[in-house]
Order: sequence, then C-alpha cells, then structure tokens
Amino acid sequence: VKGKPGAAQGFREKLGTFLNYCVDRGHLHASPMAGYRKPRKTRAERLGQPRLTYTGPEALAALWKALGAARDPIFRDLLRFALLTGQRRGEIAQMQWSDVEIHDEETGIWHLPASLRKTGDAMSVPLGPLSVAILKAQPRQAGETLVFPSRKTGRPISGWGQRLDTVRAALGEPTFGLHALRRSYRSGLTDLGVDPDTAELMIGHKRPGLIGVYDKSSVWDRRVEAQRLWENNMAELTGP
Repeated sequence: VKGKPGAAQGFREKLGTFLNYCVDRGHLHASPMAGYRKPRKTRAERLGQPRLTYTGPEALAALWKALGAARDPIFRDLLRFALLTGQRRGEIAQMQWSDVEIHDEETGIWHLPASLRKTGDAMSVPLGPLSVAILKAQPRQAGETLVFPSRKTGRPISGWGQRLDTVRAALGEPTFGLHALRRSYRSGLTDLGVDPDTAELMIGHKRPGLIGVYDKSSVWDRRVEAQRLWENNMAELTGP
C-alpha cells in the first residue's frame, strides 16, 4: 500500500508464507522467493538512522496527546501504558489479567512471566496511579484473559503499522514506532534523577558482566519510587 510504512515488508512476509504453503501442498516445486533476502543495511547506515526519543515537558505532553489519536481506544490505552511502563510491545500485547495485582488507586504490580520476556527471566513491573487507572478503565468481558485484546478477534493486537497511522500523522513522524516509547521512558527516568542501575532494571535490562552474576538485588523499593516519580511527572504534564 503506497505510503504505508512497513506495508511492503508485511506483503513480502505473507507472500512467502503462502508460497511455502503451496510447496508443502505440492502445487509448486519450489517457492519463487526461495533464497530471497532483504538487503541488509550497512553498519554506517544503521548508526546514521535517527531514533525517535521524546524528552522534556513539551515533547512528552505532545506525545501523550498524539497517542490519543489512535482510532481504537484499547490500542490507545496500550500505547499510553507502554509509555508509562517502558515495557516491550509484545509483552504488553500479551499481558493477562492473571498476572496483574491492583492494590489500590495508586499502586499495583504486573508480574511479567519468563515466557514473554526477551531475556527469558520473569520480572515484576511496579505500577503507579496513571497505569493503574488505565488498567481499571479496560472494558473487561467475561472469560477474557488479555488486558488489551483485539476486539475483533479476542487475540493479541496485531497490524501495528496500520494502527499507528493516525498517531504518526498527529506527531508528524511517519517513522514513529513503539520502541520510541521505551526510549522516551528510559530517558525520562534519567531526567528525573533516577540512578542508571535502577533505570536499567526498570526496563528489564540485565546487569552486565560479573555484576549481573553476583548482584541479584531487585532494588524494588527504589523502582517503586522511580515509577511514582515518572507517573506523577506525566500526570502533571498531561493534566486531568
């Protein structure tokens, strides 16, 4: 689809799957796409690519507002939850109610299972007043397990590129992706004075080298406080 970021890649993936199906069924001797590889960018090209990160009061307020341009309110809330917690999109898309503890109006915990984590280990994510409010606002239906399901299928949300069209338009950034929310969260923690070790643990990064081998502290109290600082800051920037 002309002008749609990621459309060509999506078409290529679906066509490859279809052609492989035809080979498996005996309709084709071999896939015409066999051996095809997407051209890789050089290291210089990768390093030269701008990586969107929103920092500072005005940029964060504008980002929050632009996320509200998403057509689907559940997808809008998923995006804002990603900005508030800094977790990966796949983890949030598969977030289940059984993994969530909501203590009160101000605090909660998301117990992220190892099966969803890129690093393969479980993690607990502290939640503050804004993220708790988003969870409590979800229109949970009987028997529903996912927190942010696709209303059409009941399965994890997909079709990210198309869903982001209105948000990209509102931002004026055609290359905007969800990882920009994770970078903005991490940068925001630094701006608020959160120490690097705590901030890295907040986004689920492991401690490097021998430090990671010997230091197993989760600094939970510091992470809870850091999350409170971040969500209070976002509440002040975005208003009621």
